[in-house]
Amino acid sequence: MLTVGWQRTVADQLATALNDDVWRSAPRWRVGRVDCSALADLANEVDEAKKAVHDAVGTVAARAATRLGRGSLEQQILASFARRIPLPGDEQADAVVHGLRVTGVFVCLVGNGDALSCPCFRGLAKDRTKEELTELLERRLDEIVAECRTRWQQP
Repeated sequence: MLTVGWQRTVADQLATALNDDVWRSAPRWRVGRVDCSALADLANEVDEAKKAVHDAVGTVAARAATRLGRGSLEQQILASFARRIPLPGDEQADAVVHGLRVTGVFVCLVGNGDALSCPCFRGLAKDRTKEELTELLERRLDEIVAECRTRWQQP
């Protein structure tokens, strides 16, 4: 559920996520100066790098099957399974991609108020139903609101 003042809440979450060194190194930073397209490109590059690593694992597995004298179908099956193996860093890469895209949506909403033309929103929305996307955004914004309330209530 979106609450009154959600923009400030999201901004506070971003301020927390981006460490103090970032803020000190760019004291004149403003949301309007951040390019959502650049954030979307970075998110896509991280996502593509993760996929490339998984493809490499699949290729290595297929080569191993070849050396063991296995046929083409067996190589393809092994490569397909190997590509799906969770690798160290997958969750972190996914979190970075998600964080970049959520930041980009915030930038677009604050900048021009148009989420539908936002490349980061499209990245979040791909392969999701409307209900899944709504639930994801509502849950995340509720988490941000709850976290900020906790911080505001501390002396």
